[in-house]
Amino acid sequence: MSGSRRAREGRLLGGALLLAALLPAASGQDPVRAPFEAGRYAEALEAASALEDPSLRGEWRFHVLYTAGDLPGALEAALEGLRSQPRHAALLVNATLCALELGSAELAVALAERLSDAAEDPARRTRAAELLEQARSLAERRRAAERARGKAKGVALLGLAASLGSLAFLARSAAR
Repeated sequence: MSGSRRAREGRLLGGALLLAALLPAASGQDPVRAPFEAGRYAEALEAASALEDPSLRGEWRFHVLYTAGDLPGALEAALEGLRSQPRHAALLVNATLCALELGSAELAVALAERLSDAAEDPARRTRAAELLEQARSLAERRRAAERARGKAKGVALLGLAASLGSLAFLARSAAR
C-alpha cells in the first residue's frame, strides 16, 4: 500500500471517528438515534428531516446520509444546516471532511477557511489549520493536474498537426 493511500485512509478513519464523536447528543432525539443505531437509515433520515432545529436537522441528516454512503447527500445536508448556523463547528468540520472525500477542493478550502474563522479554542484552531492545509493541498493538486492535462492536450495537438503536415508533404511528393 502506498504512503499516500495509507495517509488518505488514515484521514478517512480519523474523519469517521470524528463523525462518530460528534453525533448529536441532545435529548429528545431518540426517534432519530434508535433507527440510526439499528441501521434503519431511511427511517432515521425521515425522523431527522422532521427535527425543528435546522442545525440539529443538518447534523443528523449528515450523519445518516454519510453512514448510508450518500456522500453528496451528506454534504448537501451539512451545507443546508450551515445556511442557518454558518459558524456551527461540527457541521463545518463534517462538511469540510466530506468535501475533501468527494474531491471538491475549492468548496473544502472555503469551508475550512470558515472553520478557521469560527474556531474558538486552540484544539479547534489546530484541527481547522490541518483541514485547511489538506484542502489547499488538494486544490493545488487539482490545479497541477489541470495544467498537466492542458500541456498534454497541447502536445497531442502539436503531434497531430506535425503528422498531418508530414502526410500532406508525402502526398505532394508522391503526386509529382
